[in-house]
Amino acid sequence: MDKQLRKRIYMFYFAGAFNLVLGIWVVMAGGELEPATRKTMMLFFFGFAMVDFWFPKHLKKKYEEQQALLAQASPVQPVPQSASQCVSQPASQSLPQSVIQPAADDSKPVA
Repeated sequence: MDKQLRKRIYMFYFAGAFNLVLGIWVVMAGGELEPATRKTMMLFFFGFAMVDFWFPKHLKKKYEEQQALLAQASPVQPVPQSASQCVSQPASQSLPQSVIQPAADDSKPVA
C-alpha cells in the first residue's frame, strides 16, 4: 500500500479514537450541560468517530479496486533477474549516431 495512503488511514483512526474519547468525556462529565447541548455534542463526537472508522475501510476498498483495474489494464512485465539480461545490445548500436557523435558546429562557443 502507498505510504501516503497508509499515513492518511492512520490519521483517520487517530481522529476516530480522539472523537470517541471526547464523546465518552461528554457522557461522563457533561452533567452540568443542558440536555439538548449534551445530546448534540454526543451525536457530533460519536457521529464523527463512526465516519473516522468507516472512511479508512472505504479508502482501502477503493485502493484495492484501483489496483485490480490497473493490473487488468496493463500486465506487469517480468523484471530481469540479472544485469546481463538487461543489456541486449551495446548502447552505440541502440542510439542514433547524432546522439553519440555531436555535430561539428556544436563545439563553437555562443557569443
